Amino acid sequence: QEEARGDEEVLQVAQYLSGAEERVEEGERTADEARRKRADDLRRREEAEARQRAEDEAALEASKKREEEARKAGKSAQEKLEKFQRAKKHKEQAKHRAEAASLLSSAQACTSLVEMKCDRDECHFATERAHASGECAHEALERVGAAVERAGMEGEEGAKRVRALLYERAAAVEKVANMT
Repeated sequence: QEEARGDEEVLQVAQYLSGAEERVEEGERTADEARRKRADDLRRREEAEARQRAEDEAALEASKKREEEARKAGKSAQEKLEKFQRAKKHKEQAKHRAEAASLLSSAQACTSLVEMKCDRDECHFATERAHASGECAHEALERVGAAVERAGMEGEEGAKRVRALLYERAAAVEKVANMT
């Protein structure tokens, strides 16, 4: 009987050890499965983050491209506007120069009466003959003066003579006004 009991105890111990071994193996399988699941989750998360980064970079690149195109279009439009404005200004200036040249030419009968006189180191325009003649209408001189100024032709000899006549006439008017 003791032998049977000993066999029974050995059998129980063997069953216990077998069950413990199965539990350990089951625990290892569960741990392995949990590790695989975590690794799969991590891989999926990293892939999703990589896709999101790629999408964000593509969106940023597209945004930069649109901004660059908009800037170029705006710059192009601005350049066209500036070119148009320069051409318009040049055309207007050419028109003003032509008008001023024409008016100076028509006023030559008057401006030829203005003489340059020099005393020692000083020179000035003598306008008395021009003022005394009927060739120098004040309104015509004012038109010539304004046209010359618009055209930027103040340095022309005829323009200097017109300016001298206008200055002398204004000085004479002021002198008369101060007398009264």
